[in-house]
Amino acid sequence: MTNKNRIKSFRDLEVYQNTYKASVDIATKILHRLPEAEKYDLYSQLSRSSKAIPRLIAEGFAKKHQKHGFQKYIDDAMAECNETIVILEQIKDIYKIEEDLCKDLIDVYDKSARQLYNLALAWDSFKNRRNTKPNNDTGSETVRRLTLNHIALAVKNISDSLKIWEDLFGFELLKIVDVPEQKVKVAILELDDVHIELLEPLNQESTVAKFIEKR
Repeated sequence: MTNKNRIKSFRDLEVYQNTYKASVDIATKILHRLPEAEKYDLYSQLSRSSKAIPRLIAEGFAKKHQKHGFQKYIDDAMAECNETIVILEQIKDIYKIEEDLCKDLIDVYDKSARQLYNLALAWDSFKNRRNTKPNNDTGSETVRRLTLNHIALAVKNISDSLKIWEDLFGFELLKIVDVPEQKVKVAILELDDVHIELLEPLNQESTVAKFIEKR
């Protein structure tokens, strides 16, 4: 088991921390410099989208045990990240306002969108560890646990993914090993009867790297 602190609140999520700080930077350093003509366009859109992202993450975290609730909020937060990136690029290119800061913020939102995408993938795999089937006696649905040897997931960075699987979902890290012949690093995690294998490419020639590139 790693020594990372378990995520107990949405405030512990790096993606929340980064997007919250970015929203404050936008509100205090960029919005007031936009011309009056943009009050109902770039100004209002950027104000809304940048503030919405940490709110969606926080609200989604509270619903992480719901089958569809958490996924919807993460998807919406990703969409807001993409919208914020486009608006910042327009402000940088059209008005030349805080160009270096805009570039830094674009990087923050690009990274955040990728983190949210990985979180969405992890959650989708995690919720699928349970399945429903009709009860032949009553016709109602009962939940049964799937018996799986393992689920293998391709990831760009094992360290980033472990924070999700260990801290958020409660999996235990059993070991991390390099498999040179397959050009991957493998992290093996366990929770009850479910095993997860996270596959990180060791180089760009790895089949896993090519799969991630096409995804």
